[in-house]
Amino acid sequence: DMQIDINLNRAETMQGEPTLSLPREVSATIPPGSMLRVRNTLGDIEAIGADVPEARVAGLLKIWAADKATAEEIAKSITVNVEQGAEGPTISVSHPPKVRRVSLDLKAFIPQNGVRVSLLSPSGDVTARGIRAGVVLGTQSGDAKASEINGDVAAETASGDIALEGVTGNIQATTASGDLQAIRLTGQNVKAVSQSGDISVQEASAVNITVET
Repeated sequence: DMQIDINLNRAETMQGEPTLSLPREVSATIPPGSMLRVRNTLGDIEAIGADVPEARVAGLLKIWAADKATAEEIAKSITVNVEQGAEGPTISVSHPPKVRRVSLDLKAFIPQNGVRVSLLSPSGDVTARGIRAGVVLGTQSGDAKASEINGDVAAETASGDIALEGVTGNIQATTASGDLQAIRLTGQNVKAVSQSGDISVQEASAVNITVET
C-alpha cells in the first residue's frame, strides 16, 4: 500500500467512507468576560453563539484504517481535552504526532455572556458567527470567516481566504496569498492586508480603513 500525506479536511472525499466514526464532546464553564481557546490540528473549527449556560464542543472523529480493530486502537489515542487557565479554558485535540487518515471537525456553542473566542487550526477552516465579544481566528492553509460579531476581530491565514460580515468592533485581518472580503463593518479601525490576493471592502462605516496589497 502507498501512503500519501493529504489535506486532512479532504480525507473523506479521497478515501471513501471511514472505517470508524465516534462522537467526541466536552464542556467547559467560562466566567463572563473571559476567553475560550479552541485548538484543533485534525480539522475545522466552528464557533456559534448560543443560549447555553456553558461552552460545549462536539465533533465526530472519523478514522480510515485497514480494519475496525486497528481503527479502534487509533481512536483510543485521540482525545479532546479541557485545561483551565488564568484567562479561561483551553479545549484542544490530543493525538500521536504522526497520526494519518484521521479527521475531527469541531463545533463549539458559546454562551452569550461576553466570552471572547480564539480558534486555531493549522490546516482547517476556522469560523465564528453570532459571538457577542471579541474573536481571534488563526489558520495556515484554511479559510477564516467571521459574521455577526459584536466585538473586535483578528484573523490571520497564510494561503486561505478571509471573509468578514457584520462586525461592530475593530478589525485586523491578514492573509499572505488569499483573498479578503469584508462587508457591513461599523467599528473604529479596520486594517486589511494581503500580499498577493485581492481585497474587497463594502458598506463600511468605520472611521479609519487601511487596505494593503
